[in-house]
Amino acid sequence: MLTSFLPIFLAILIAFTLAAIISLLAGLLGPHKPDRHKSEPYECGIVPDKPVLERFDIRYYAVALLFLAFDVEVIFIYPWAAASVKLGVFGFSEMLISVAILMVGYFFAIRNGIFNWNPHRHGRVVRNDNPWDSRGMP
Repeated sequence: MLTSFLPIFLAILIAFTLAAIISLLAGLLGPHKPDRHKSEPYECGIVPDKPVLERFDIRYYAVALLFLAFDVEVIFIYPWAAASVKLGVFGFSEMLISVAILMVGYFFAIRNGIFNWNPHRHGRVVRNDNPWDSRGMP
């Protein structure tokens, strides 16, 4: 029984060992003389004119979580489709329940305006001012 999992354990061991070796080599062979210019973020050749602390709307994260949920669901649909004949009615009903639960979450997101990108959503006005101006930062 345990010997059937040996290739999986070996692959995991190789992956962790390789990650540890690469991290160790990067630390040993990397540059060790940090200065102010090397520590600045690199923005495709553009010199940053202000600190990189911006506010992100929570809807970006909500849409990302919805994408992950649908993506994982698609990952489960492919093996189900391959074995749908063998699973029969039970497998079909289980997949319908799974898709129904996913659709409940999708309609909940639509009802709460996750996909509405209007800045005047729900009577609120999103701030458009620059928070760095009040502190005197460039």
